[in-house]
Amino acid sequence: MQADVELLRNAYDAFARRDLPAVLDIMHPDIEWVIPAGASFGGVHRGHVSAVRKVLMSAPADGNAFRTEPEEFLEAGGAVVVLGNHRGRVGGDGAEFEIPFAHVWELRDGLVVRCRSYVDTAQLNAVLAAGPSHP
Repeated sequence: MQADVELLRNAYDAFARRDLPAVLDIMHPDIEWVIPAGASFGGVHRGHVSAVRKVLMSAPADGNAFRTEPEEFLEAGGAVVVLGNHRGRVGGDGAEFEIPFAHVWELRDGLVVRCRSYVDTAQLNAVLAAGPSHP
């Protein structure tokens, strides 16, 4: 399981760099990604293109506008739970936000086969609708 934790730490680092190929490298081609239905991109998404790209690329490209910052990696009976916050600045005034999240990752043979995301969808939708801040 420690190898799974390290793999996910590296994946979050790759996402922070917007290195999509490195993120995709750890995903099973038939990955299932479950996003709360209330999110603007919510639902059950499957496969690299429909799941990973849609979910990961829904965040603003500006790293200051939207960052996913994991804080705890917890091994939990065949899964890894990651707790953290989405942080950034949005809108014309550059208002700061912080939205807690929980991601439950299931891995098999060194690849992610399923991810379930838990987040306050109302807060997330408001941030995404406000758009990135502009100096």
